[in-house]
Amino acid sequence: MLFRSRRELTLRCLRHLAETRGDAGATVALIDAASADGTAAAVQGEFPHVRLLSVSADHWWTGAIAHGMRAAAAAGAPAVLWLNDDCLPDSGCVALLLAGATARSPVILGATCRDDLDRPVESAFVGRKPLSAPPSEVANAEVSGLSGFCVAVPRAAWIKLGFPDARRFPHYAGDTAYTIAASRAGMPVRLSGNATARLSPYHERAHTIGDFLRRQPVRARTWGAVFLGHGSPFRAATQLHYLRLRYGTIAGTVLAAARIGIWQLAFIAAAKGEARGSATGP
Repeated sequence: MLFRSRRELTLRCLRHLAETRGDAGATVALIDAASADGTAAAVQGEFPHVRLLSVSADHWWTGAIAHGMRAAAAAGAPAVLWLNDDCLPDSGCVALLLAGATARSPVILGATCRDDLDRPVESAFVGRKPLSAPPSEVANAEVSGLSGFCVAVPRAAWIKLGFPDARRFPHYAGDTAYTIAASRAGMPVRLSGNATARLSPYHERAHTIGDFLRRQPVRARTWGAVFLGHGSPFRAATQLHYLRLRYGTIAGTVLAAARIGIWQLAFIAAAKGEARGSATGP
């Protein structure tokens, strides 16, 4: 199924939660980042119990999540659940995750995810090894970090760490950076084998400059959009901060410099290829 707007995705997600009683009795809040497609009005009309939290468009993922967590903290919530609008938790998923986050010894707990074809999606990592599900012999695997598709975060985490860093990680890596920092601070971070969810539609992040550029409209295929844009997985500042976090200041800086240099060459090659294609086109 194709969705033309975030409004359709958001309404589908909320309907799914209602149909499966998937909210586990928790307060549902929608972070609306200045949507222009009528999302806020549609949600208020169909789901008046959903709390609407409005932020400016420049909040991106991390800023929006941090805003929601601050609101939950002010309300005295014992935990929050990060849930993207393209993630559909299976029955019992949210209850299991929140139970882990509100236990006597709370943990940050993420769902095991799959795509529309039931293929596993990598949503965690241990060291440098990506992980799509816990080993078969364990229910909850200890991990180094989690992607923020569907993740329960206990109050103890933000008391110890504060909230996700939207300045250094405005969009990409806000989730993994936060969970890495939590793990290193002594807060257990785990991937659940029993709490499962479907990502629909699932779009894997672009892993090459060429792939990223092909997904963008022509006007966005600029050096600034790729290396400075907050919504780009190749944003240079984000890469620098993230690699320093994972590997230390010196090794992270060297690795970031090398990686960004390689990306610069890839961007130049892609730009030249596009220019040749335009010159020889019909």
